[in-house]
Amino acid sequence: MKRLALPAAFSVCLAAGASAQVPAPVVQQGHDVPGIGKVIRIDRVAVGDSGDWIVEAATDFPDTTRNSVLIQNGVVVAREGDPVTAPAGATIFEFDAMNMNGSGNGCRNLHLDGAPGVEQALYFNSKLVVQEGTVSIAPQLSPGSTWYRFWDVKINNQNQALARCEIDDPALPGNRNGMLVVLDLQLDGTLIAENVLYKQGDLLPGQTETLIDFGLNPLKCAFNDAGSVLFQPRFPSAGRAVYLDSLLLAQEGSPSPIPGRPWANLGYSLRTDLNAAGEYVFMGVVTGETTTGWVIVKNGAKFQQLGDSLPAIAPHKLTNFGQSPIRIDDAGNVLWYGEWNDPDPVADAALFLNSTPVVEEGVTVDVDGFAITNLVELVEGYDLSDNGRFLIFEAKRFDGVWAAYLLDLSGKIAPMSECTANLASLAHTGGDAAVGGKVRLSMDSGQAPGVFAFLAFAAQPAPPWPPCGVALPGIGELLIAVSPPNPVLLASGAQPWTADPLSFDQGIPADPTLINAKVYAQGLFADVGGVGSPAEPFRLTGGLEMEIVP
Repeated sequence: MKRLALPAAFSVCLAAGASAQVPAPVVQQGHDVPGIGKVIRIDRVAVGDSGDWIVEAATDFPDTTRNSVLIQNGVVVAREGDPVTAPAGATIFEFDAMNMNGSGNGCRNLHLDGAPGVEQALYFNSKLVVQEGTVSIAPQLSPGSTWYRFWDVKINNQNQALARCEIDDPALPGNRNGMLVVLDLQLDGTLIAENVLYKQGDLLPGQTETLIDFGLNPLKCAFNDAGSVLFQPRFPSAGRAVYLDSLLLAQEGSPSPIPGRPWANLGYSLRTDLNAAGEYVFMGVVTGETTTGWVIVKNGAKFQQLGDSLPAIAPHKLTNFGQSPIRIDDAGNVLWYGEWNDPDPVADAALFLNSTPVVEEGVTVDVDGFAITNLVELVEGYDLSDNGRFLIFEAKRFDGVWAAYLLDLSGKIAPMSECTANLASLAHTGGDAAVGGKVRLSMDSGQAPGVFAFLAFAAQPAPPWPPCGVALPGIGELLIAVSPPNPVLLASGAQPWTADPLSFDQGIPADPTLINAKVYAQGLFADVGGVGSPAEPFRLTGGLEMEIVP
């Protein structure tokens, strides 16, 4: 392991950025909700681009028909049993799906009581958008079609909401027809237009059967700012599939990114997400050995698979992805939950950003000094803002208290996006990029054992990054600046790469002027002795963007 010292020039060439935080509880068990009671359970969480957050929590209020609340940025904005703005006489019976956009506006599905014939409605913040029994104005439906049931709702930054719902169209068979409908809203949530994207009975491209329904779990559908939809339709005999708008991405029985192992299940296993650029992730199960059957796909390629190892958990291997969401931010970074086969049960699970743990059981410590001991790996147990800055998650801390935590990921050490994936890897495997501290980076996947590793740090990325660096044929994609004064630090490993991750412990000066600065790192494997066959003299790793924190 190499220990490097930063030269003085490193301290004066860095660009300022945002500061980072440790996880801070925003709602926790025992939290007093004035006039209602103390929090006993956290059920759902969501977060926006500015750090606005919302938490559904249950309290110890004696009447269980009035004990659950929605807390937004520390203020109760809704409570079971409270009246709604419309329809007249209706009260909140139960909270259901909720979603928040980058501006902090939310769409939610509420189950209602007290309004005959209206059991559900969709709201933009507290404003009614559409309710059960309302006549739909979608031009794709016949006159008199009425809204019946709501299963999920998503909102984007263009004030559009996607409803996964049932509508009764008298021209269609049956009295409840599953649909995906986009609702165009004014800034205050007033409904402008409805547009049916897909419905039961539609024949999708690549199919010989019409679709019969959509996945009901909120993780089986995603919606972005362009109005694109990633969704799961089901067909009578062809099973389940994954579509991005009209493009078929995967189908049960069709080839997967794992050679010789077609998709076995895209139903209960499926989780999806979609960013503003149209990059997507989804999870499914392939045929064969179950211990390696679960696969996360990013943009058509394997991203992670059970049985894989990562530098941060080596030599252990991934064993479980839980029932958790996967999220992709607008820079293409992927947040996911993973467990591995560490014999220490206190330190065997984490929330990962790409391949780097950002919250790790038994390792991460909150702002009050309590270690995080258990993460919630359930459907709505965590959320990532679209811009990738804020993470909200539910976890239990060392003293047994469960809390919803907000984590500002500015100051994170995050993989740099690539337009052509580099063959070698660079990973953050320990420590923090903090003044006076030490961060550990690991290089892996050189051309062959015996090649030498070089690690460089720069004050700027290679233009035009993001999202792409500079393509160097036969070498990879250059992600960091190399024109003077860059790189600000260049060091070589004293030992050759031996097929195991080669780690560097990088000290950071105790210089307060470095706080909130950014630095970019990338490695290069050089085959100076010609040990590889076929010959590949140089191979670049991926890059890391680091923000230095206090």
